[in-house]
Amino acid sequence: MAATKKYPTRVILLGEARSGKSSLFYRIKHKQYRGSSRGTDVTTDGYPLSGGHAVQSRGYDFCTRQIIISPETHVNMTIMDSIYSQERGQSLSAHFYRRIQAVILVCSVDNEYSLLRLPFWIEEARLYIKDQRTVYVVVCTKCDIQDKDREITPEMLQAFSSHHELPVYEVSAKTGDGVNEMLRNIALRVVEQPQKGGTGRSGASSRNNESAPLLVESTEQENESHFVTTHDVSGNCCCTIL
Repeated sequence: MAATKKYPTRVILLGEARSGKSSLFYRIKHKQYRGSSRGTDVTTDGYPLSGGHAVQSRGYDFCTRQIIISPETHVNMTIMDSIYSQERGQSLSAHFYRRIQAVILVCSVDNEYSLLRLPFWIEEARLYIKDQRTVYVVVCTKCDIQDKDREITPEMLQAFSSHHELPVYEVSAKTGDGVNEMLRNIALRVVEQPQKGGTGRSGASSRNNESAPLLVESTEQENESHFVTTHDVSGNCCCTIL
């Protein structure tokens, strides 16, 4: 049987409070809108949460999704949302950035400050993530709101995209619009990167870059026993909670 190439990929969401980050994560994890309640669950890095509220800033949640690029190419994402980044001016500890292959930088169209703060998160991520092949994207939430309520215009997003040379996606955690397409495009970018042990675009060896995805091959029969495929309304393969 034909071998299936699997790309285990660690993804982290970064952004300010009120950027829509937790709502976006909840949409990705549960495939529904969480409303105004907190979207990050009570997983912590060694410290308890009290009464459902974080008493320190190292709590996080994660979920797994499978993106089927083709029958032979699957990207298995572990997506992490840290509540640390919701505290203004705070940084994530270095271990959150270990073996990250993709970074989702989140802002909200009704919160200009969330866009102005993204350079901070870009700088911090690049401080800890040394692999030049790491995929960075900007995701602007709440694309479903009316134009009169926007603080971030399409022109501002285009200028940010051009200045930082990053793709920008507008999505809605409320309706789900654009979310599957965004995840699929990230998966495509991950697959397009040179693999561990190969040679990057600059010609330098990537052997020592620990964040590179580990390519795993399995037979089609093995894959079918572990994953269930779903499709979006357009008929394209999309992500699946493992």
